[in-house]
Amino acid sequence: MRHLLFLLAAMACAADPAVTATLVTGNPAGLVAPGREADAALVIANPGGQPAEVALAGTITAFDGSTLPLSYSGTVAAGGEARIAIPLATMRRGHHSLAWKLTGAGASQDGTASLVYARPAGPGQDPAGFRYGLCSHPARAKPPIQEREMQTASQIGIGTMRIGVDWNGLEPKPGEWKWERLDALLDLTEKYRMQVQTGLSFCAMHGATPATMAAYEQAAAEKRKNAWHIWSRNMPREDAWRTYVRAIAERYKDRIAIWEVWNEPDLEGFWKGSTDDYIRLLRMSHEELKRVKPDAVVMSGGFAGVGSHPGHRLNPGLQERVLAEASDAFDIHAYHGHGTFMSFVQSVDGELARIRARMPQPRPLYFNETAMHSKFGTERLQAVSLVKKLPFARARGAVGFTWYDLRNDGTDPSDAEHNYGLVSIDFQPKAVYAAYNELIARMRGTRYLGQLDFGPGRYAYVFAGGGRRLMVAWNEEPGLPDDPVAVVADGCPGGECVDIMGNAVPLPGRGGALVVRLRDEPQWFELPGGESMPRVAGALVAVDGN
Repeated sequence: MRHLLFLLAAMACAADPAVTATLVTGNPAGLVAPGREADAALVIANPGGQPAEVALAGTITAFDGSTLPLSYSGTVAAGGEARIAIPLATMRRGHHSLAWKLTGAGASQDGTASLVYARPAGPGQDPAGFRYGLCSHPARAKPPIQEREMQTASQIGIGTMRIGVDWNGLEPKPGEWKWERLDALLDLTEKYRMQVQTGLSFCAMHGATPATMAAYEQAAAEKRKNAWHIWSRNMPREDAWRTYVRAIAERYKDRIAIWEVWNEPDLEGFWKGSTDDYIRLLRMSHEELKRVKPDAVVMSGGFAGVGSHPGHRLNPGLQERVLAEASDAFDIHAYHGHGTFMSFVQSVDGELARIRARMPQPRPLYFNETAMHSKFGTERLQAVSLVKKLPFARARGAVGFTWYDLRNDGTDPSDAEHNYGLVSIDFQPKAVYAAYNELIARMRGTRYLGQLDFGPGRYAYVFAGGGRRLMVAWNEEPGLPDDPVAVVADGCPGGECVDIMGNAVPLPGRGGALVVRLRDEPQWFELPGGESMPRVAGALVAVDGN
């Protein structure tokens, strides 16, 4: 009997849940503001019915690679917790990664988490009119996740969200409108002081032409993969499309800021009609939107890119023809351009500039979906790419820049689509989240002044507003020397050099001249004392951004 009782007790102990460690920050995306340091802690929980002797050892790694140890050893009461404070007050600003090993109660846990220590840029629109944007897919998520996404975006200064619900989701049957999901999303964006850019796409099944449906039915009978793309990505019937555009415009004419006509129509995977079909669709959309609201802002489909691409085989030159033949049917030219900074520069200053020059009616440019993934652990490259691409976009006259996207789509480190987010799928902040927050905090309220010439392979863009000048600059080519360069900024008594995470060091001035060093990672240079264009070593080389 005694042996049985001992065995039962041992089995009860073995059945106790394991101890766990979880990072808490008191913030939906792990952003801890100065003054809120006490909110951040690693919490060890013992859900079992017996006290647990635990030990934890780990590290906190800052964006610059510096580390701090993380440790704990002690007894956690049954059903209790132990709280390990994160020493944020002694840490650098920006992104921090945590990794630890927890042992106790006969089990172990290897854990990772992240946080951002920074002052949030805060919600609201840019008073200078530039649109700092973000793509997301909240319609796929449940309401609590939708709200968390909007909080995550708003607190770092995102002013425009690119979101929506496809036509088939809004009108699943002819005349049967389901507005609830889009209503709820717009309620959230308004609550968090963001505007919306939405897409008019894709074709609803009931809006497809008879020929399209016949092709779909054949493909479905043959069990072809993604047979539904045949009706979803094809040219709709004109009457059905006009009804859809008119209905959504009438309902949301005062709640949706920008209307995008289709997504990436230059790629066969998203548009299976012809170029002539797309131009006709664009004109129909423009007519219906302007009929409902004459000052509605109509944007072309966000074109994926320029040059050779397997997706361009169906409609080569579609974007060029749209710009040359239908610039009167949209107010803004939307362009994407994923990838590194240099590939972005080459497309924007090369082929894109050439075809934009053919527009009979010049239209402003909006980079409404651009990004860089962080697959295989390249979070640093992702963050740096954002800080390079956005100022360059503004220097080329863009009216907005929308990063793709808010949240990782999955957890596969080798899949680009799982690694585009500012935060992980479970809202762990990535380095790019901290970088975007710092960028918006610096750039909001400024206008573009010009580009300084620091020599080949070096980039330096200057912005001004509110009595201050802001320069972002870096060496692009590996191995370029970081020799000191004198920058003359009239009226500037001295400034600051700030890394992309927000860590500042003084930049002494003498007679309006400051000495700067360019690194291979962008740096912000705050040059107070006026809004005039600075010059390098007494020589001003400015590039018009329009």
